[in-house]
Amino acid sequence: MRKSNWKLNYIAPSFFKQKWLKKPLLNLSTFRNSSIFSSLVGKRAQIYNGAWFLTKQIEGNMIKSKIGEFALTKTYTGQTQKKRKTKRKTKKLRVS
Repeated sequence: MRKSNWKLNYIAPSFFKQKWLKKPLLNLSTFRNSSIFSSLVGKRAQIYNGAWFLTKQIEGNMIKSKIGEFALTKTYTGQTQKKRKTKRKTKKLRVS
């Protein structure tokens, strides 16, 4: 979903203080709430999802989106059908 045009993009102030912007592989794990801007297009980034780092290629259609949107933190396995247990018929013993 795209962000509204009248809202400003949020970029963390410490983001531009980093010297690693020139590296080919960026570690963006601490900036999940920042928006993607045009100078990041074409670079590869590692984004932490809480368990491991995911490597993503930043494309032009990702501009104005948050960095954390592209590293899913939960897995959806779908709805599974419950297996029904069948009742075994047992013979009743007559006691005489």
